[in-house]
Amino acid sequence: HTKVTMGLQRVDRNEDGTWIPVEQNLLQDGKATLSHGGENGAVYAVTLQNKSDHDLFPYLFWMESGGYAINSVYQPDSASAPPLKRGSSLAIGVGQAGMGALSFRLTGAEEASSGFLKLFLSTAYVPMDIVEQGVAITAPFSRRSNPDLARQAPPAVSQTDELWDSIIASVTISKYVTSRPLRV
Repeated sequence: HTKVTMGLQRVDRNEDGTWIPVEQNLLQDGKATLSHGGENGAVYAVTLQNKSDHDLFPYLFWMESGGYAINSVYQPDSASAPPLKRGSSLAIGVGQAGMGALSFRLTGAEEASSGFLKLFLSTAYVPMDIVEQGVAITAPFSRRSNPDLARQAPPAVSQTDELWDSIIASVTISKYVTSRPLRV
């Protein structure tokens, strides 16, 4: 993971309408604790740095820790060109075209909540819409409940030159956290 890094920063709108970081990278050792931004919520950007020798297609998802919902935060809009070129960076969640602003909120009487930012990286474009899911209502699938499926052989793995990797970050949102100003 040292060749590709993921950062999380709170951002605010500048006078010219662009987004600027107002805090240092909040991810420390794969974890971040964020201050609940009130009703309007704070806005965050995920920054990816690619120091690898490969052009990459990044896919970023938010995974709720309670209820198992998975929401797409960012997926490349086409297979024509990898958006995360070697030696470059990509800011996700700053309200640009194709990217909604990232905000984390508490609901009702919650004092804290947590989830995960899961980043998949690949040298090949793959439609990843299938990863998204709503809140789980029933118990997880059990192989004992479907004996025919349990006897099926696993799918064959294709031999390609595609490279895959993933990064995960734990994010906790709390009412009782103070922010750290950006030091330049």
